[in-house]
Amino acid sequence: MDASLPIKAVRHSSPGGENLTLSGLVKFGENDLQSCEDVESPGFEAELLLSALLKCRRLDLYLRFDERPGLSLIRQYGFMLERRHRFEPLQYITGREIFLNREFSVGPGVLVPRPETELLAEEAMRFLNRGPFLDLGTGSGCIAISLWLEKQKALEGYAVDISPEALGYARKNAKSLGAVSPKLHWVKGDLFHPLPDHLKNAFEVIVSNPPYLDMNRDKIGRSVRKFEPLAALDGGEGGLTCYSRIFKEAVNWLKPDGFLILEMGMNQAGPLMSMLKGNSSYRVLNILKDEQGIDRVLTIGFNGAEKKYG
Repeated sequence: MDASLPIKAVRHSSPGGENLTLSGLVKFGENDLQSCEDVESPGFEAELLLSALLKCRRLDLYLRFDERPGLSLIRQYGFMLERRHRFEPLQYITGREIFLNREFSVGPGVLVPRPETELLAEEAMRFLNRGPFLDLGTGSGCIAISLWLEKQKALEGYAVDISPEALGYARKNAKSLGAVSPKLHWVKGDLFHPLPDHLKNAFEVIVSNPPYLDMNRDKIGRSVRKFEPLAALDGGEGGLTCYSRIFKEAVNWLKPDGFLILEMGMNQAGPLMSMLKGNSSYRVLNILKDEQGIDRVLTIGFNGAEKKYG
């Protein structure tokens, strides 16, 4: 792409031409993103992109609308718009996402936190008292860090992910959000496998947003399918593979009367309940719906009874 094209395009298409302001630049971005099929709110995204570029909050951008951007800023903004047209997630371009009112760094190699996962974290907070807790598939660390900070840093927590890229973001977020502690452990590995034996039957809460998409069945947006890490999305047939493993192994790691709290996908509550049927170690306590009315968070109590699985 010719580096001068964004500048020419903006000046040609925006009110003010040579006297272009930040307000005009946002308007150009909004008009440009109208043709991007992956964008639902062009004006909102145009503002987020420019505020990220200026390293300011979106609301603070309004106070700067009369400023005139330099050529370098216009060029960089044009490149950001170009990346969005290639279906790159908005959060990868800005490098950040808000989760429970905190800003988390995200980028290639880590799943972008979703609003539905805030429900999962809030449900875990409700059941977490003394700890310790375990976050399986921590990704950006948004759940583990939120639990740690909201519980006044009084707990011990373990956060596991198989991806070194994801753990890199998690550690970066822990540092930027003041959650670096010898009692908050970042562990590389697959689910429970890297945990030491002394933690068996030690966790008050195990929380997870596991991969739960059926990549051959579910409707998945182009930006998600093209850019976000497959290992964090692909849940195998019916999206249920990871749940089966968690149900089988969690009995070895939960305290008696501990809690297993899981995010789930559309139409998965029924199959998950069927998987639990006849298992005397677990009792379903609650199912939370998201804003779309979809069953999204499953809370299970562990009664410490005889283990169904070996």
